[in-house]
Amino acid sequence: MIVQKELVAIYDYEIPVPEDPFSFRLEIHKCSELFTGSVYRLERFRLHPTFHQRDREDADH
Repeated sequence: MIVQKELVAIYDYEIPVPEDPFSFRLEIHKCSELFTGSVYRLERFRLHPTFHQRDREDADH
């Protein structure tokens, strides 16, 4: 059985912890007269290039 839910609202929160700040998302859905919520942790990664980087002085020439 498939249950269709209506997405009512999305809230994004950021917790500013000095050691390891993190974010999460709260999604509120409505199904008939019942409201439910889902919480997701939003992962953020620092991307580092894996290709060869030229030196700054070489890039100017």
